[in-house]
Amino acid sequence: MSSSNPYARTEAEVREPPHTLRDTLPYFGPGLIVVASIVGSGELITTTALGAQVGFACLWLVLLSCLTKTIMMEELGRFTISSGQTCLDAFNQLPGPRRRVGWFIYVWVASQLPNIICGGAIIGGVGQLLQVARPLDRSLGLGGDMQWAVLVFVATMVLLQSGRYRLVEWACAAMVLVFSVATVICAVALQWTPYAVTWEEIIGGLKFQMPSGSIVLALGAYGGTGTTPNECIAYTYWCIEKGYARFAGRPDDSEAWRQRALGWIRVMQLDVLNVMAIFTVATIAFYFLGAAVLKPMLASGEIVLSPGLSKIDGPTTMQSLSHVYTRTLGDWAKWLFLSGGFCVLYSTVVSGWSAGGRAWSDMLGVLGLIDTSDFTKRLRWMRIFNVVLPTITTISYLLSGNIVVLLAIGGTVGTLMTPVVALSTLYLRRHRTDPRIAPTFRGDAVLYGSVVLMVIITPLALYYGSEDLLKLWRQLTNSTAR
Repeated sequence: MSSSNPYARTEAEVREPPHTLRDTLPYFGPGLIVVASIVGSGELITTTALGAQVGFACLWLVLLSCLTKTIMMEELGRFTISSGQTCLDAFNQLPGPRRRVGWFIYVWVASQLPNIICGGAIIGGVGQLLQVARPLDRSLGLGGDMQWAVLVFVATMVLLQSGRYRLVEWACAAMVLVFSVATVICAVALQWTPYAVTWEEIIGGLKFQMPSGSIVLALGAYGGTGTTPNECIAYTYWCIEKGYARFAGRPDDSEAWRQRALGWIRVMQLDVLNVMAIFTVATIAFYFLGAAVLKPMLASGEIVLSPGLSKIDGPTTMQSLSHVYTRTLGDWAKWLFLSGGFCVLYSTVVSGWSAGGRAWSDMLGVLGLIDTSDFTKRLRWMRIFNVVLPTITTISYLLSGNIVVLLAIGGTVGTLMTPVVALSTLYLRRHRTDPRIAPTFRGDAVLYGSVVLMVIITPLALYYGSEDLLKLWRQLTNSTAR
């Protein structure tokens, strides 16, 4: 990484790409940060809760979410290497209405406001895990889980003030590894228990279907699993800070630049492939555990349900989810779940808040309020947003306390943004990416097919789920009012 400005491309930083897998491995990293964000609330909570509610019926949707949106992230990575621009800077130049900035910036800001609030589910999940592990008595009007959430918030503020990429990368990679491996082991061990998954259940889950009353949670799972629009946008920052765009150098007419850029694109694609492999396996493992273990417990009344929407109740969510480990490996695995759950959720806190600080400081540059070419100013605002945004997020959990409801709403907002970001990405591919490093015909076919699916699924799901969305909103406002 450049010691001065990782967002600037200079001749001194141009570097030839590696040609072997062994030499490529040290350049992995952006994907690990994205995995830390992905394999978190969406998988541990939303996906598992969806499996608990509908069984295997929505397996097709979970797979679709994992596979299609990764293509969008890869294409944005290609554009970043081609141009050296961040997503917000590029999307601000999309054709359409403008009033100081382009229409996309207004849409993005509008989508971020509920996401910041609903992000309280993540810090709340960490608080609940710590409360189960080491209970705190109620004081100052706050339950033990909320006290833990505040303590974690303060500790994370200290961690994030460095603003440096490498710290985020190593912290996220270590935490994701712990819980992902443990969860896959649990899913495999499931086959030697009374909850074993059958081929008939898997095949049945691949049929296009949507059980009645499950659309809102399914929307949350689709929006919150795989690479969400926010994570696709964040990936451009991680690619830049890792060095892919700088190493390729500024575009010129030479064949040397084309070959060098294609080489770093191949590195980025392997990084993305690594992302997709890890989070798809982890997501399916979580979904299987929810469908096989928790669904029978819901039916028997062993898990407390939220009134009205038949979901795992907010204050006991993490306690309920621990059964996917204890029923598979035994009671001792509760501590494995708690330690691993802390890693996977806290890694989401670190990666998500780090990305948020970068995106919002970048937005100030798009608005012309700061000069983002001055990395000192960019870093200063990243640190400011790394305090302001988590503060709002933590307060939202203290006011609501129900992490499943918060996640469902946040995931729905992500679902709404998916076709917007997908179509915008397609525009960059057609009009802004250097044609010399454009995807092959097969790559374009996969990209176009993925965008079409995302554009079709979102309005259909929202139309059929509008009534449940209204109920969910009322549940959130009522719990906040109390």
